[in-house]
Amino acid sequence: MDRTPKILVVVDEPSLMVDMFFELEGRGFVVEPAKPDEYSRYATPKAIDAAIFDLHHPDEIALTIAARLHGAAIPVVTLGTELSIVSGRTAGVEVSMPKPVDYDRLAGVLSDLVCKSRSAASQPKAAIPELERHHARSAG
Repeated sequence: MDRTPKILVVVDEPSLMVDMFFELEGRGFVVEPAKPDEYSRYATPKAIDAAIFDLHHPDEIALTIAARLHGAAIPVVTLGTELSIVSGRTAGVEVSMPKPVDYDRLAGVLSDLVCKSRSAASQPKAAIPELERHHARSAG
């Protein structure tokens, strides 16, 4: 990867946040921690490569923000129960994982998602045939 991936982590359990911070930083990620009442500032994505939401009690705000991140091509992973998995899918969540967290698996999933996301972002956009014809006529 070109630069260290930055992961937004939104959890409300302090012990889980500490674990996520140390486990992910130890595996080569930069962690941007956020409490659930703070994540609305991420409604407009900034320089993050992926996000993790602990959706053990999914709410509309979390799902809306997860959907916005997904719409901005930022991969989202959720942690939680079967209910959060179903809720997350409706928001476009790529991967849902149960708790307790398997950090080796989570790190692998995040690496794959970030690589795919960066690869897709670096691909040239498909050219519009009409625009290409216009440029060809103008050049000739």
